[in-house]
Amino acid sequence: MKWNRRTVATGLILLTGIWLLAGCREKPTDILWQTEDRLNRMQSVGYKTTIHTFQREMGTDKLDSALCYFDFTSSDSILGARYRFMTSNGEQVFNGHQFFQSSPFDKTVIYSNHHVAFDVNSSTYLINSVYVLRKLLPQMMDAPDIKITWQNDRTIRKQECWGVSIDMKNKWIDPNANHQLRPAPGKTYHYMLAISKRMGLPVQFRWNYPDNKGYWESTFRYLGIDQGMETSAWSYGRFPKSYLRMSKQEYFASLKNRAQVKSGQVAPQWRLPELKGSFVSLKEIKGKLVLLEFWFPYCQGDDEATAFLNKLHKLDGHNDLAIYGIEMTGREASNLKTYVEKQKRLYPTLYQGRNVATEYGVDVAPVFFLIDGTGKVVYVSTGLNKAALANAIKTTLERR
Repeated sequence: MKWNRRTVATGLILLTGIWLLAGCREKPTDILWQTEDRLNRMQSVGYKTTIHTFQREMGTDKLDSALCYFDFTSSDSILGARYRFMTSNGEQVFNGHQFFQSSPFDKTVIYSNHHVAFDVNSSTYLINSVYVLRKLLPQMMDAPDIKITWQNDRTIRKQECWGVSIDMKNKWIDPNANHQLRPAPGKTYHYMLAISKRMGLPVQFRWNYPDNKGYWESTFRYLGIDQGMETSAWSYGRFPKSYLRMSKQEYFASLKNRAQVKSGQVAPQWRLPELKGSFVSLKEIKGKLVLLEFWFPYCQGDDEATAFLNKLHKLDGHNDLAIYGIEMTGREASNLKTYVEKQKRLYPTLYQGRNVATEYGVDVAPVFFLIDGTGKVVYVSTGLNKAALANAIKTTLERR
């Protein structure tokens, strides 16, 4: 047997692992360095993840799962990895230069060649993933302002695990910024990592929201390490010919042309509760120019839309424009009030708007409808176009 530098290094790592497994654990970072080495020697990994999300303010408590595969040999500049996520609702795939997702129910494949970075990084299954741990563990252990301590050992899915607590003051793992460590002034984020004593790999990674408001917990069951994926998996050409293939731009254009109420049509009537306790109906505000915003918490562009509509609300000194935000998922008032207060919405929020959204043909958010004093729709937009919306309001008011 030939002995070289790599062989010796590997032997030392194995000896270190044996020493740690024997129970001599002076520092939690000893375990983390061993885990980091194990992760970074992988060329690929397949596992099943179970995700438990709980948000106290929004009343959210749900479980989700997916089969995940990462190939770390990719030379792309976005992730430095390829991935394939498989769920009962379809697949999400990033092949190093193109992102696509499939739906077996609609028999569609939506692909993205432009603005790929946003699509790639926005997947739920990247948050608290093995990819993120592989990428960030070295930074966590090197950062002087991150406190790493022991937690109690635990058993997870019949695996004996070490428990490690990771406390970040003024810092967090930002899922909106390519899953990087980012500043979070004035906040402390607590993470918990459980590591298998037998495998030396992460079994569970939990992100606790500040002020005990909830958590995001991912649990991993490994299916294979350094096992290749068939070449066809990285192309949407493998889907049956019956599947409709569309670019992301074509897909959103098709949404606008669905059974959505269009400009020139009479707006469907509705009556909905308002967060302050009263009811509002379209019939009762007839004669005014009405702007409806269909939205739901944390939807893409929600903060930007709120800021713009707040500005319109302030500028409307003569009360010629009535603005209403219709929450379209059917949430109860108690689950919305805190969110709306934090956003500092100045215009009324209506809720239990799921049926109204369906009647208006809305299935994405935000969507805007401008209704004139006669009850006719004069402007529709999927997504916020500030200039076009402002111009439609100005033009309609001038015609009165």
